[in-house]
Amino acid sequence: IVEMDTVIGTKGGKGGKCLLTLLFRKYNFMLIYLLPYKQSKYVIQVFNCIKNLIGINEFKRLFEVILTDNGTEFSDPESIEIDMNTGEKVSSVFYCDPSSSWQKGSIEKNHEYIRYILPKGTSFSGLNQEDCYLIASHINSTPRLSLNNHSPFDSAFLFIGQDNLNKFQIKKINNDDIDLSIRLLKK
Repeated sequence: IVEMDTVIGTKGGKGGKCLLTLLFRKYNFMLIYLLPYKQSKYVIQVFNCIKNLIGINEFKRLFEVILTDNGTEFSDPESIEIDMNTGEKVSSVFYCDPSSSWQKGSIEKNHEYIRYILPKGTSFSGLNQEDCYLIASHINSTPRLSLNNHSPFDSAFLFIGQDNLNKFQIKKINNDDIDLSIRLLKK
């Protein structure tokens, strides 16, 4: 199960940028993509890029079930579920009940890690996708009690595979080098 959500920066902030987060629930492994706006067409663009990047068979294996909320940015599930080249259904999108964010609680909990680096009220206007890969690499390298003190990266490694991790541009960060503070993105 992959949980899907968005994280917004400053409301009405410059550019309207937000983050699309995809969390492999079993491993607490998170992918982060920068969207120019919180709109369905940009979510679909990300999924089309993922399908092209890892191939449709790997997409079917990794994204078998996607769980999200009823946000308008997730209002076109068919474009996520269907391979546009063949018309084949390659994934299933399910929605949480209204006002039941606990049904995708793993991703909500993981958003706390994003907020260590990008506190609420922070504008995302200066972010780029490389920043999102860096943030995801640090978050995924952080050991978790829920994973017997293993990191999401280590827990997901065999399932996702090194080739896909490279394609997702997620790297293992040494424990001593993990930075979950606003200093991570200081250039």
